[in-house]
This record gives sequence, structure tokens and C-alpha cells, in this order.
Amino acid sequence: MAIQYTAVILSKSYGFDFIDKRIDIDATLDELNVNDLYDAIQEAQASEQGITFPTIATAEGLTTLSAGILTFITVSLLSTWEINTLKSSGTFTVIGGNLVRADEAPPFRENPLVTFINNLSQAGIQSQQDVVFLRVLEMWQRLGLDVSNSLAITDSSINVGDVSLSIADDGTTTTVTRS
Repeated sequence: MAIQYTAVILSKSYGFDFIDKRIDIDATLDELNVNDLYDAIQEAQASEQGITFPTIATAEGLTTLSAGILTFITVSLLSTWEINTLKSSGTFTVIGGNLVRADEAPPFRENPLVTFINNLSQAGIQSQQDVVFLRVLEMWQRLGLDVSNSLAITDSSINVGDVSLSIADDGTTTTVTRS
């Protein structure tokens, strides 16, 4: 089967195959943040390609305990949806919450070359500061201030780290699109 939709969340790609019911995770990623995964799922479900298919997952949690402190999120993949890491070796760890399948089957597509780490917890908290940090880091990179990620700007693109922006100019309006 083929990927019908790709969501990019915080410079990470999530490929959705609505027929095969799988979410491909880039081979360069060692960790899967459950919050980012759910953002990608919501985007894919709302896409032109995904809106005609049944719901991929539900989520619970993210209850505010105090300013900036939230409970973990639990994402439940519905039907036979699976996470498919494209890694060919090493470990693949779920962070930031819980990832389960509603039918209680493993949420990962079988891959004997990868060790999956999915520590389920009834309790956990996360800080809004983590999300804010990632967004500030991306802005820092796009300003060209990150010495480990060179900023490259051309007439048609801006590239830094994992961020790629395309620039289109029609003579009156300049449009910058994140890809």
C-alpha cells in the first residue's frame, strides 16, 4: 500500500496509509512523542484524503493540574491501526504519554530488528515548557542563531535543521509555506 497523507509536526514526518491502517515514522527518529503523534493524527483525519475514512485514534488526558503542568495523554489507536517505524535497528521509545490499541493488540507493526519501549503509566505529568522550548528552538534556528544548524536562504526556499520553507512570489504577494 502507499502513503496517502503526510503530516509534519515539529519537523517530524508521519506518513498515513488509510487503506493498510498504518502510520509510518521516519527511520531517523528514535522516539515517538505521543502528543506530536496525536497532532499528526488529527491533521491527517481532517485532511482531504483522510476525512472519508473512519477515525484513527482517540485521546484522553492533558488535564491541567496547575499553571503549565498537565497530566499525560493516552492515545488509543482504533481498529487495526499500527505504528510502523522505518528504522532498521536499535530502539524505538514512546515518550510524553501512553500509546495503546483499543483492541489491546500491540500498537507497533512487527519489526524484529527494532526493540520497542512503551512504558505505560497510570499517572504522569508533562510541562508546557517542553512544547514552548521546541517552538523557541525552531524560531532560534530560523533566525540563523543555531551554530549547529546552518540557515540557507534562496529566492525560493529557507532551510535550517529539519525545517523547510518554500517561498512563492507572484509580484504582489510573497507566500512562505512550511513543507
